[in-house]
Amino acid sequence: MRKLFRKLFGASTAKNTQRSIDFKALTEHSSDIVLLAGPDMALHYVSPSVEAVIGWTPEEMLTHQESLLNPDDLPQIEASMSRLASGTTRDRISFRVRHKEGHWVWMEGSAGTIQNSESPGDLVIVMRDVSDRKRLEEELGQLAFQDKLTGIANRRKFDEILDKEWQRCLRNQGHLSLLLLDIDHFKSVNDRYGHQVGDDCLRSVARSIEAIVSRPADLVARYGGEEMAVILPDTDLDGALRIAEKLRQSVEALRLPNPDNREGNGIVTISIGAATAYSRVGGRIAMPEGLLMAVDRALYQAKQEGRNQVASSMLLMPATDGSSPPPGA
Repeated sequence: MRKLFRKLFGASTAKNTQRSIDFKALTEHSSDIVLLAGPDMALHYVSPSVEAVIGWTPEEMLTHQESLLNPDDLPQIEASMSRLASGTTRDRISFRVRHKEGHWVWMEGSAGTIQNSESPGDLVIVMRDVSDRKRLEEELGQLAFQDKLTGIANRRKFDEILDKEWQRCLRNQGHLSLLLLDIDHFKSVNDRYGHQVGDDCLRSVARSIEAIVSRPADLVARYGGEEMAVILPDTDLDGALRIAEKLRQSVEALRLPNPDNREGNGIVTISIGAATAYSRVGGRIAMPEGLLMAVDRALYQAKQEGRNQVASSMLLMPATDGSSPPPGA
């Protein structure tokens, strides 16, 4: 500790001695974790508060420091250290530290270089637990991508995931399917029973779809109005059609009344369009916009042919290597 105080406050004058005592009281009674590290990030000192926050004793932190950081956070930690080494006097980042019980704790670390240090590049790092704040940020982030009425993903989330899944499809040379469904004559439900019943109908249909589309990578989203969309990564057209038919049957089985839906025998039904894109099928078609156009055409076809059914649409552009699309495309 004496070496630490000398690094922080310089020569041992009476004034600096008092400052050292104040610093010791601050570090040993603060709820924040105070660390002293060298330019190589090797820890030289850890304040006692570390045990109350993440379960490790100061001695254990000094011994196991390299294994306590989340590997996914190392790049930003290294970037922060580079900024400090290049002349930045203070930097602040968030990262995860492994609790002694095994779970990850979100920490916010503020690091600054020690002025007039015997070892240039030495750092004082102050860390505090921000897990509750991170949890709240995550919950707010999820709400930003959630449709308030149905609880499923909203259009913003749909657009983001569709683009992400298409990029993954290209990297893996795979395929991506999309379903677009519309509640048949939904306006009649609102007109006859009121918007509250119409909202209940939308929620029931959404829950019915989510009960079937259950893979972690799949996404069910409200596309707009009474339209909903389903993103099915790594699913060919035959698989997409099978899922679409299950969805159609599950909504029909709800037996929700809609007397004006004559094609559906007086109950709520859905029409579904299905389309599949293969990573090697492209030509002049812009993707994933081409997939959206294809599934929209398929939905229009399902409506035109009598509703309460599934129709599919193919991407007709030839493969870029001159070969034919896979069967079912």
